[in-house]
Amino acid sequence: MNWKRSLTLLCFTILISSSTVETREDIKIGVILPMSTEDLWILPKTSPAIDIAVKKVMKRENLLRGRKILVTYEDSKCDETEGPLRAIDMYVKKSAHVFLGPACNYAVAPVARFSYSWNIPVISAGALVSAFEDKSEYKLLTRIMGSYAKLGHFVEEAFDMFDWSVVGLLYSSKKGPNDGRSSCYFAVEPLFHAMTRKTNQKPWHESFDEEDKVLLDYGKLLTKASKHTRSK
Repeated sequence: MNWKRSLTLLCFTILISSSTVETREDIKIGVILPMSTEDLWILPKTSPAIDIAVKKVMKRENLLRGRKILVTYEDSKCDETEGPLRAIDMYVKKSAHVFLGPACNYAVAPVARFSYSWNIPVISAGALVSAFEDKSEYKLLTRIMGSYAKLGHFVEEAFDMFDWSVVGLLYSSKKGPNDGRSSCYFAVEPLFHAMTRKTNQKPWHESFDEEDKVLLDYGKLLTKASKHTRSK
């Protein structure tokens, strides 16, 4: 947890240092994260670190100059509707000078688009998808974790080092018409583009639904992959 606390403290320090010296307005931080998901950035895990960071920063009187740090916690539910609604509530109520989160891709995307018009920066430990690199669209978004695009660069360099040219991609993705893209899909996406650039052709790829216990056959998938990805 120490590194998480340090990152959070750093975010607060940057915010406070950039605040207008003349104003005596309290510093307001809006935290928009889910209460429960499989990811690490849920409120029960992150809020204690944020609270510790707030206490540490408030002890540094030379930074605060008499102001307080007010933190508002909201549940994004990792949802493309709930996340933006919580951000809109904070904007209307003027309860955030900066957003910590959302972190889930579909929740953070609209908030990161709105934030420039609101002049409220967004700091996220998520938003790992390559599309968030577009600063013309997500102008005030700062990501503090390595993105999926970095993974693509790493794999591309590994292929250069070992002189590999044949690759296949297997990834988990739900098949329902109303299902969004999976985290696995977004992680594999930059690898797909990296290998396309490297070999000038699209690599073989196949998706499967890991929750479909009836139709899922790993043996069949691996056999199919071996026919398309082994070097000749």
